[in-house]
Amino acid sequence: VRRQDSERYILGRTLIRQVCAAWSGIAPGRLNIGRTAKGRPYLAREAQLPGHWIDFNVAHSGDCVLIAWSVDHPVGVDVEAIELARNLPFSGLAKTAFSEDECSALAAVDPSSTALTFCRIWVRKEAILKAEGCGFSGNLGSFSVAIRKSRQVQWLDQVYHLGTARYWCIVDFTPVPGYVAGVAMPMGAILQRGPNVLKMSVL
Repeated sequence: VRRQDSERYILGRTLIRQVCAAWSGIAPGRLNIGRTAKGRPYLAREAQLPGHWIDFNVAHSGDCVLIAWSVDHPVGVDVEAIELARNLPFSGLAKTAFSEDECSALAAVDPSSTALTFCRIWVRKEAILKAEGCGFSGNLGSFSVAIRKSRQVQWLDQVYHLGTARYWCIVDFTPVPGYVAGVAMPMGAILQRGPNVLKMSVL
């Protein structure tokens, strides 16, 4: 509908092709990138290296586009522009998309921090669901990325996803001022930070 959204979509897909081309040695325009039944993009098997596979995930909000990738393990990423979320009906959306623990955590914060807290919960949940490959068609209330402890929010670094019985590690970061992002990785993963780069390795 909007030209800006179209440009961000194209930029995200271009980044994916560049990453996959560097991995496979195949020219970006010749890569076969498919989609799962849930719409998650993936690199076709014939472009993967023998004995290994690359997984990737892309997210965009406002003027920020992020791509995460890993070797031999799934990964999920999400980003939100805090300013774009300030006028959202937080309590109504939370009742639909958040667990009871997350709703309680959101209600515990000062009103001036509601937008930031909502976005942080949101990106954490979506990063896990995207890593799982189910997106927001998954059971949103079946797991929690934050809980209320006394009158404060406790952010969980390790989250159990009931649907697949898998544990995920979550790392929050600020890609640029005014945005919040989250990356979901398998247990045992290590995220290495550098200028404009987050690098993951798995032990």
